[in-house]
Amino acid sequence: MIQSLRYAIWDAIYESMNEDESIFILGEGARVKCSFDYPAILNRFPERVVTAPVAEAGIVNVALGAALNGARPIVDLTFDDLSLRAAEEIINQVAKAHFMTAGKLKARVVIKADFNRPENCQSGSRWEALFLHSPGIRVYIPSTPRDARLMMRAALSGEDPVIFFEDRIIDFPQDIEVPSRQTHDHSIGLASTLVKGDKLTVVSFGYGVHLVRQALEQLGAPGAVEVIDLRTLNPLDIDTVKDSVSRTGRLLTVECGQAEFGIGAELAARVSQDCFHQMSRPPVRLGMKKGLFPAAPSLQQALLPSVEQVHLTMKELLGGGEVPWN
Repeated sequence: MIQSLRYAIWDAIYESMNEDESIFILGEGARVKCSFDYPAILNRFPERVVTAPVAEAGIVNVALGAALNGARPIVDLTFDDLSLRAAEEIINQVAKAHFMTAGKLKARVVIKADFNRPENCQSGSRWEALFLHSPGIRVYIPSTPRDARLMMRAALSGEDPVIFFEDRIIDFPQDIEVPSRQTHDHSIGLASTLVKGDKLTVVSFGYGVHLVRQALEQLGAPGAVEVIDLRTLNPLDIDTVKDSVSRTGRLLTVECGQAEFGIGAELAARVSQDCFHQMSRPPVRLGMKKGLFPAAPSLQQALLPSVEQVHLTMKELLGGGEVPWN
């Protein structure tokens, strides 16, 4: 079935709202957004789609209060950058309610935030690493419609708060097996090995997975590269990564966020610590270079990782040559 990531997410929300009357959507322009993205939700559940004032902190606080009283709110923050306006509520309140009440209260909130198509230095950020410093909140970043559907369904039926990132760069339809409406994913928290290989492990998530897939097509080395999609960052399935690197001896991480202090840095550190004697090369990280994001698209490409960069780095790692700096 050909389907987009965005449609799969909203379709999963619609299914879940059909099954659970406690689920409702709260966000800035929520009703207008539903009318464009998935009008069936607004048509069927008009009273469960609430447009809120431009006050992200207040929106999250309202959602938390509703969750503590038994509801399952979906907070639509629209853009990832706006999560900073509600960071205190997400990190200090939503993520900690369960622990501070010895499990008596459940903050079953799903916070949906989109990685925007970069436009300028205030709307091109990716803050997934920030929320990994708050153990009480799960972090989901799907790369395919299949995972998007299953992971949203899991988020809306689980007991933990979830921040669910939609990577808006993945706006193209994908021809992929989409699970039925009744299917539930019992592998949430586990990485997915997309391609098997024995000489190099490449780990990514979100749009980075598609960069890796395109680069692999150019590489033309079947059976050499193992590709892993992390799917969730908290929980982080480090065991799948370590098992792979123990066999291949090489690790490349690819992310669209900052390479410095990023997800790849954590993976490289953990793998180096536990798989040092099995590795034939030091880990290599690719990601966005450090710098404020420019408005000019021509300058943006100088910061972002590209298919060609991933391709050349994989080629060098497999060939034993010098790896070009990110």
